[in-house]
Amino acid sequence: MKKLKSITIIATTMAISCFTATAHETDLAATHIAKGVSCTACHGTEKVISGAFVENESCLQCHGPLETLQQKFAALGKKNPHDNHLGEIECALCHRGHSPSESYCLQCHKNFVMPMK
Repeated sequence: MKKLKSITIIATTMAISCFTATAHETDLAATHIAKGVSCTACHGTEKVISGAFVENESCLQCHGPLETLQQKFAALGKKNPHDNHLGEIECALCHRGHSPSESYCLQCHKNFVMPMK
């Protein structure tokens, strides 16, 4: 059992190292790993299934309540993605963990300029 646990730890460390080294710079998972945030922190489970969805509650635990995000981006006025006519939407609609993030607003508002961080 101890040997299996050691093998699992080594395999996980290797996977994270490979993932971090090859990840696109806009890949939020790589950013989180680089800051010491584990996969479990976002996914809420030790065994992560490929394509698993991350609930808003996981994001808001670290990034603050929606009201804080709305205030942080208040200078954007009507283009504030966190205070919009759709109400509270899923963070993952814009913020992608394992692929480049993109603004969900641009699906309809083609004339907006909304670079993602």
